[in-house]
Amino acid sequence: MIQQLRPTIALLSAVALLGLANSLLFVLLGVRMAIDEVSSEMTGIVGSAYFVGMLLGSLYGARVIRRVGHIRAFTVFAAVSAIAVLIKVLFTVVWVWAFMRVAAGFCSAAMFIIAESWLQAQATNETRGRTYAMYALFGTLGAGAGPLLINLGDPTGNELFVIAALILMLCLLPVALTRVSNPSMAEEKRFGIRALFALSPVAVVGAFSAGLVTSAMSALGPTYGERIGLSTAYIAFFLMGMRLGSFVMQYPVGALSDHFDRRRVMISLASCAATISFVLFFTGTVNPIAVLVLGFLFGGVNQPLYGLSVAHANDFAEEDSFVSVSAGLLLGYGLGASVGPSLAAPVMGWAGPAGLFLYAGVILVITVAFIIYRSTRRAPVGTDEQGHYITVHPSLMGSGVRLDPRGAERFASGKREDANLG
Repeated sequence: MIQQLRPTIALLSAVALLGLANSLLFVLLGVRMAIDEVSSEMTGIVGSAYFVGMLLGSLYGARVIRRVGHIRAFTVFAAVSAIAVLIKVLFTVVWVWAFMRVAAGFCSAAMFIIAESWLQAQATNETRGRTYAMYALFGTLGAGAGPLLINLGDPTGNELFVIAALILMLCLLPVALTRVSNPSMAEEKRFGIRALFALSPVAVVGAFSAGLVTSAMSALGPTYGERIGLSTAYIAFFLMGMRLGSFVMQYPVGALSDHFDRRRVMISLASCAATISFVLFFTGTVNPIAVLVLGFLFGGVNQPLYGLSVAHANDFAEEDSFVSVSAGLLLGYGLGASVGPSLAAPVMGWAGPAGLFLYAGVILVITVAFIIYRSTRRAPVGTDEQGHYITVHPSLMGSGVRLDPRGAERFASGKREDANLG
């Protein structure tokens, strides 16, 4: 297996470093703005800015890649990402930070697209599943470890920004020095939101609500921790714990959903996540251990909702449409993520730091109610007719599209799936 994955180690290392830098910046910016007493509303706008950039990058980044090639494009995007970080050191103006976060999000999405398209070109039908698993593992490990780096410096100083910029520059080295040639990049179509809603309303609402909640937690979780009095170390463990909970629960949740109506699994998970959210809000607990444990559990039951949405939609899709369905749902997730922090921030301003979980709980309750309603309107897919659940990490923008073993063979061959883009 090691021999088969050796050609991809450079790209996987770059993905891990990119996740490391991005997650460090999320916690650093959230803590820094809380210390500087930036309003919740402005903090939410800065948080949304990154996901707006990721959405734009997922839509338009491929055009740059096709024009200049994977290696040059990756080098440019990594350099621009590092520059965007250093500009935050020079200009401590929040609106400047917001624009720089848009640039960072665009570059991150484009870099993930490069890594995924390159990896799928290297993978064969026999190794694609293992390649996808390693891609998700490296990305998750990088993103999970990133918050811990905040303990290397003072959040009110410049050292941590410089560290993040250095990591972003480091991630281009494995790619720039690789001897693997540039792969060709096929055109990609995606299902439009209306077409996807007609195919599976539950999947669209699930992906959108996952974006609304997960982005708010990523962008405003550090602010919540700082304002309830957690130390910087505990804030880092809180964010890492949510990612670790997601990583631990993805696989058992997926196995469970392969044997039961996926909608019931989604209802159960979203109900648990809503319950945890309301416990954190109504009890107002500031006990560090309680917050860490509940954060871990919340990540474990909330994060798999996007993957379940993708699997549920693909249960109704034709086999040759898996890639375009996944790409369309990623767009739905991105739309939710781009507004999530901006919607959650006013709730925090009104209800206090724990308002972040009031926001999440309300979104999740609405999602549960919608799925229950749809369950009365459509018969479930038989478990013997369901496809297999594939672990999906939307924070790796594009994950589940190009490397998804269910449909990546067609993508690799350069074929384009037909999709109703209405």
